Amino acid sequence: MSVLVVVSTADEAAPLVRWGARFARALKTHLDVLHPARGTKPSEAVELRLDDDEDQHPVRRALRRAVVEAHGLFSDEPEGPAGGEPAAERPTPGGPAEPAAVADAPPPAQEGSAGLGRPTGRLRCAECHEPFADAATRRCPECFVRVHSACWERAGGCPTLGCSHRAGEHPQPPLERSEWISLRSVSHPSRFAAVLAEIEARGATLIVVGKHTRSADELPDLGRQILARAVSCDVLVLRASGNSGVRCERILVPAAGGPHAAVALRLADAMARDEDGLAVPLFVEPDADDPEVARAVGERLLSRALASAGVSPSPWLRPEVVLADRPLQGIADRARGGEFDLLLVGASDEGFARRLLFGTIPERLLAGEHGMAVAVVRRRRPLVSRLREAVVERVRPYLPSLGREDRIALFERLQTGSRFGIDFFLLISLSTAIASLGLIQNSAAVVIGAMLVAPLMTPMIGAGLGLVQGNAVLVRQAARSVLLGVLTALLIGFGVGLAFGGAIPGRGLTDELLARGSPNVLDLLVAFLSGLAAAYALARPELSGALPGVAIAAALVPPIATVGISFAQGAYRNGEGAAALFGTNLVAIVLGAAIVFRVLGVQARREQRARVWAQRLQVGLWLTAAVIAVPLASSLLGSLAERQAEFELTPRLRHELRHAIEEFPGVALVALAKLPPTSDRHRLEVVVAAPVAPPEELANRLAARARELSGLPVEVSLVGLRYEWSARGAPARTAR
Repeated sequence: MSVLVVVSTADEAAPLVRWGARFARALKTHLDVLHPARGTKPSEAVELRLDDDEDQHPVRRALRRAVVEAHGLFSDEPEGPAGGEPAAERPTPGGPAEPAAVADAPPPAQEGSAGLGRPTGRLRCAECHEPFADAATRRCPECFVRVHSACWERAGGCPTLGCSHRAGEHPQPPLERSEWISLRSVSHPSRFAAVLAEIEARGATLIVVGKHTRSADELPDLGRQILARAVSCDVLVLRASGNSGVRCERILVPAAGGPHAAVALRLADAMARDEDGLAVPLFVEPDADDPEVARAVGERLLSRALASAGVSPSPWLRPEVVLADRPLQGIADRARGGEFDLLLVGASDEGFARRLLFGTIPERLLAGEHGMAVAVVRRRRPLVSRLREAVVERVRPYLPSLGREDRIALFERLQTGSRFGIDFFLLISLSTAIASLGLIQNSAAVVIGAMLVAPLMTPMIGAGLGLVQGNAVLVRQAARSVLLGVLTALLIGFGVGLAFGGAIPGRGLTDELLARGSPNVLDLLVAFLSGLAAAYALARPELSGALPGVAIAAALVPPIATVGISFAQGAYRNGEGAAALFGTNLVAIVLGAAIVFRVLGVQARREQRARVWAQRLQVGLWLTAAVIAVPLASSLLGSLAERQAEFELTPRLRHELRHAIEEFPGVALVALAKLPPTSDRHRLEVVVAAPVAPPEELANRLAARARELSGLPVEVSLVGLRYEWSARGAPARTAR
């Protein structure tokens, strides 16, 4: 178990390693520092010596200095118990332990206090063991111990035993390896793959990646991938600069609830106890007319969030509630005072992280010699998410993807086609009229022609794209077009049913109308596959020739027309079945389109709110599809049972019966016919020609053969015709 710090540039080496060392000490674990370099071939991670002066690579050189500095800064601090009790002695590098003053815990919060005060911390002078406060300090360039300038002058150099800068001491050999910090370098074509392998190899519980350079663009590739992907440990993206990490006395940690905020709270609590500092859990409550009530509600919710995270009240915690309209605004206002060394926020959304790291905290608080560091931490993903992502990553190289221009063209095409205008209205009206007349005429060719004209497929595919993107505007536009199109088609179908219903033979329903009133689960599968095919064909303009076939397979307008005609003719049962068929097609096509666009690399919007509603709507559609599938499956099973129970004169049955008859000399088969069944058995009439009356044994053998082949109870009526007779039949023999 360890904390893994990933460093890509020389500038971020020192602050990342300092903070990584603090996280590792707080979590009572080892620190692994990794430099992933891009190479042509993957290689194993190699541990680097800290005293290698021949390696002049700028990043590795900076990392060696940073690791040596962290070793000197933090190795002389005790690894006290989790409760934060300071130790009585403080070991020093290269020599025996020196006495250390016992740090007092910070006092509990005073009611009505405006500020944090100044808690005593572990950053004390290595010589006199007094807090630095605002006195001038000096740091040893060899062992990095910090002391008061006055103490340095009084001692004539560094107070650390064995240090080359100590008065009267000889230079110590350079540090070769640290006991609790390891430095490794790895080369791989994919830095992200190298980091994943190192996470598994080291058993990392927390990975720290830098966000060092200010940019209005996206996160760096490696940081964005690690934050967004399903890695097996907690992820912390850190923005720090300069001497950030040398001091850590005060930590601001927003506590809005949720699994990611809980990770941040636990980490802040552990750091405050280890550093003998102060963590401020902050809850942002929306401002209300009564500030006292709002603050009381916020305090109760904050206490609940702390308890849910497993953080108990202690002198190292000082919970606060602020009133603000937006959470980011409240966080920025509280951090603006400049008294915090670290802002630690739990969040899973990349867009929220980007705004927090670059757009919320004033630049002046992040710059300077001891600028505040901003960290966004995300809890590790569940095992199911990691497995799903592993499968996607495995098959993604074999799947097509959309470039930027292709995505723009696709969005433009679907946005235009999903708009309800005069063209959409005319096409849906004409296609419904054509389909209605074809259904009344029982003409499959006319119905197929109507499917080619219908425009409903495009807004359904557009809705699938909107769900993947989290694009509420496109989803609303597509839903509006589908709703208005369905209402238009229903009115036209109802009108055609009233006007031309008398043309239906027998004043009933044609086979085409009846076929759409009994949907089953196969229709759901056909619609889902049609959505997959339509979305893929729309995303690939060179495959647009496949769209007419997809439109025929989906059959969106005929079920709506069937609903209108059936209601006009009073066949409400058939109309309800046709409506269920259209609803099945709608849900399945939208889900199929969403899957295709996600596989093709279409990304969701970064705003957390947009992503949440899109995910909830997709879950709702999947649940709807599951609910619909139950009665559709039941309908299919019932249909199969009816077909299995139906007695058919198959070619094989005819052949076997003829062969059984030919076994009797002089007897020839004349005809086979099904008779109306009784309540408990099927009936079959067999007419044979013979010079004498057919024997009863023949009737029994035929009945047994028919039952054996069909698996159903069959009664055989055997009718014999004599050769001399031309029209009269002999007495029939019946075998059951």
